[in-house]
Amino acid sequence: LLLQKDTVLPNSDHNHSTVDVSSLNRKAKTRMELYEKFFYLLQTQPAYLTRLIQGDYRGVDVALKIFNNLRSEELPTREEYLFVSLIESTLKDFITKSHSIDDLQKTDKIGWQRLLKTFNETQKKPLVDMFGEMVENIMSDSQLDIESDPVLIYRIVHNTPRSIAVDKAIEDPDTKATFITNLQHLREFGSQIFRVLNDDYEKLPIHIRLLANIAYKASMKKYPTNLEQDHLANAGYVIINGFVKLILESPDIFKISPINVSHNARKNLNGISKLLTQLFTMKPFGSDSIYLQPLNKFINSSVDGDRSLIKSIIDVGEIDSVYNMTVYDDM
Repeated sequence: LLLQKDTVLPNSDHNHSTVDVSSLNRKAKTRMELYEKFFYLLQTQPAYLTRLIQGDYRGVDVALKIFNNLRSEELPTREEYLFVSLIESTLKDFITKSHSIDDLQKTDKIGWQRLLKTFNETQKKPLVDMFGEMVENIMSDSQLDIESDPVLIYRIVHNTPRSIAVDKAIEDPDTKATFITNLQHLREFGSQIFRVLNDDYEKLPIHIRLLANIAYKASMKKYPTNLEQDHLANAGYVIINGFVKLILESPDIFKISPINVSHNARKNLNGISKLLTQLFTMKPFGSDSIYLQPLNKFINSSVDGDRSLIKSIIDVGEIDSVYNMTVYDDM
């Protein structure tokens, strides 16, 4: 089953394999045995794998190495269920052991995020359908620049390498006008992505909706006195940073490569990605992003819509009921 995904019987209860083990060579048999042990641990000792992944980056490497041998655009449902269960367990464990409610939003490239990113790379179609054309247009637009640093804008507008104080730069009429236009473009992209998600959130892969739901519930359990919005922010972080941002940060994975790529493409996509994080965690830009603070009014005015959308996205059942299986089904 793990070596030949096409042998899965779609109507069987547990996706039994039809692989003739005797026909496999020694290397293939060894791989199959390793996969069987890995998935046996997923079924019987998920807490062990969770501790391994959280405590040692090599644990993630092991899980990813095995998964990379399995990965396909159509992972068999049984393996998907077990792998998502592992991500769910590591995400829940992280929140349970966190020291503040927004610790989840301060991390990057840790256990659950690395596992999820790799799994998401097998789920390209929803992101391409929802945002592919938009990303391609952004990358190919040579006139688009959403730079927010007034000093850099001044240099671009006046085509000069000369340094100038921020207050002087923003007083320059051309610089000020460009600064305002750039932030307006950034705000419109944020609004456009919100509208797409609001209209088509049911197109999001079920594992993302499940994991966002887990983040919300684990957050409520760990921090029961906090506001609902704080817990929804953690769910929003999983939705954006755990899925949507992938197509903005790695468009090449999705084979989005316009013939003429703007030299500002990467910067523009990163700027949009940064805004989305603040928008869906419902947090205004702080002092570390001072030039983006004019967008805080937009972020604050979007909170009610964000809350409603996130609630709709996480309105799913438990993982066992969604996949209609349990870890014990084939034991």
